[in-house]
Amino acid sequence: MHRRPSDHVPFDSIAKASLIDALCHVLGNTCRIARIAISYQWNARGPGSFQAETEFREQAGELHEALDHIAEHIRSLGGVAILDYTDSSLTANAPTPLDLPALPEMIQIMISAHGEACISIEAAIDIAEEAAERPSVQLLTDRIAAHRRHGWRTRMMDEGRSEVVLPQGSQQTLHFGRP
Repeated sequence: MHRRPSDHVPFDSIAKASLIDALCHVLGNTCRIARIAISYQWNARGPGSFQAETEFREQAGELHEALDHIAEHIRSLGGVAILDYTDSSLTANAPTPLDLPALPEMIQIMISAHGEACISIEAAIDIAEEAAERPSVQLLTDRIAAHRRHGWRTRMMDEGRSEVVLPQGSQQTLHFGRP
């Protein structure tokens, strides 16, 4: 019998368990990055910190919203939504103010985190495609697009963050309301 593309093909329990495990990994990764973004939003200092604070806030908001979608999808597959943080090392102790990096390092950490997320999501997409689980493929494709967008925007923030250095003895004049 020839199947139409719209036919639902049930997948076996091993493939389902692998997909649920991969989705829990994506869920944990998304949560971890959202928590980092919130922490960085609250503590960005130095040149470019206003832009960084805004960007980190937007990322945290989008990532937190995605958590419910990912968790509900896991539940729709019959799984339990458990945060899996295995992609990155976490310390057992809560960070202190001394552990907060400077803004340039915050930006690099966020770029790296979004890159890690893309790798995890690509692996999950492979599992979902092999299982022909279209809703999972769509969810994961949307997630990878969001992480790529966040990574790109963070990278652009880093490039636009350079300080203006004036030659010694010169001054800058600011004009308000008139050229």
